[in-house]
Amino acid sequence: MDQPSILSDVEETKIVSKETVQNGFKACGLVPFCVENVKFSKISSNNDAEKIVGQIDKIKQKQQLNVLEELIPNDRLILFKQVEETEEWNGRIEDKALFEIWRKIKNDIKTESEEKSKQEPRQKLNDSRNEETRNNKLIIHSIQILKPESKYQNTSTSQTSSTTIDNMTKVHAIQQKKQKTVQKENPSCSYAFHAGSSCLPENNNNCNLSANAEKPPISSSSLNSPLLELQKNVPTPFKKALFWPSSLETGKRERSKEKIPSAITSKAWQEYHEKKEAEKKRKLGEKENRAKKREAKRNQKSELIKKRAEKRRKISYDTSDEDKEWIESGDSLDNVSDIETVQDEDLESDSLPLTNYVYNIGDFLLRKFENGEIEIMSLKCINEDKTIFRMVESDVSVIKVEEILQKLPQPLIQTAGDRLKYVFPSGLNTLVRLPPWNFIFVDYWCLYLTLLANKGEDILGLKRHGGWKSSSTAEGYIEDSIENKIKFAKKILHKR
Repeated sequence: MDQPSILSDVEETKIVSKETVQNGFKACGLVPFCVENVKFSKISSNNDAEKIVGQIDKIKQKQQLNVLEELIPNDRLILFKQVEETEEWNGRIEDKALFEIWRKIKNDIKTESEEKSKQEPRQKLNDSRNEETRNNKLIIHSIQILKPESKYQNTSTSQTSSTTIDNMTKVHAIQQKKQKTVQKENPSCSYAFHAGSSCLPENNNNCNLSANAEKPPISSSSLNSPLLELQKNVPTPFKKALFWPSSLETGKRERSKEKIPSAITSKAWQEYHEKKEAEKKRKLGEKENRAKKREAKRNQKSELIKKRAEKRRKISYDTSDEDKEWIESGDSLDNVSDIETVQDEDLESDSLPLTNYVYNIGDFLLRKFENGEIEIMSLKCINEDKTIFRMVESDVSVIKVEEILQKLPQPLIQTAGDRLKYVFPSGLNTLVRLPPWNFIFVDYWCLYLTLLANKGEDILGLKRHGGWKSSSTAEGYIEDSIENKIKFAKKILHKR
């Protein structure tokens, strides 16, 4: 027998005998140099691989047969089946090779199915024997006990064995009841029983810490249940501190990506960009339309302001002409006692709410437009008692002279930073008996003219005379005598 030099050197040293080497290499088929002598069935990995390969081959053969039958026309497939039964070829010579392939694949599948059907009864017999051995076993406290057979035991021994089994089952039931009662009384001990220990609390004398302690049976459903169900077995003190893992469902919002054609010269690319340009132009058009609407609203607002300004008729007052018309002679400039007696006989007393008012030098007088309208500004109430008001410079109104009813008391002016406050001695509701939204007041005093227009119960109208220097203002300052001033006021206020 030819052997390598290294192996021959080992044999010469007589450390390993020739027989031991031959026995060692028998599993590999080296002795007596025949592969058929190798017992491959002893290798478990080879057996598993053969089973898997065999199953895969069966599936592949069935798939190949199905694909082949789908590709073969129906008339030829019917002919193949007839020839398979009669074993006489009646078709074309060109189709005979295809028929041979089809029949070979089909026969291979049949032989495998027949072998499998022969092995099934043996497998069923083995399964039945295993079931019998399982039925003869009784598991108590995780200990297997074989049931006695009637052949080899007397009736007395069978009775004793049955009684011992019954006693053991009763003991097991009693221990389970004790565990339930302890769990109800002290729920913190429930975790120990579920962990597999059968110990009771310290007051129980039957505490058993041996290796044969009772373990609760684990069902298949408990193994497949999620971890969240274990939280029910945890006592209440641990539930606050332990967090059991759970699957997080995070729904991500995917943005719809726009598909842009890749080829620049393609028709789809041109249509895509034309659509984009049209959308861009549409948005620009909408933006321009909104701007035009805003401009139209702005122009409309300015026109309304102009119309209001047109109502304020410009009246220029020439002081020199008026002085020539109302010049008095002698000492009438200093005769203040004649002021109260001067009255116009043509005017009615009801339409003169200011006839008894004493005018002084330096007072501001109210002037009326030609169409009987007066321009005023507004005051807004800033307290609940309606005694303190502030000016609203942006609110300008036009009223008629007929709407003036009576005089208001002179307010006290207070400064609050850059703004002025007008404080009246008492509330407007106590000053006037009429409803506060149906009357207008006028007050002549040194620097201001106050009017209450139809603005609501907490709005006053104010006309400041000192700050306006335009010719369109509705006030006129008289620096002449008191008598001329009175006549001028009567002429303006009561001219209808």
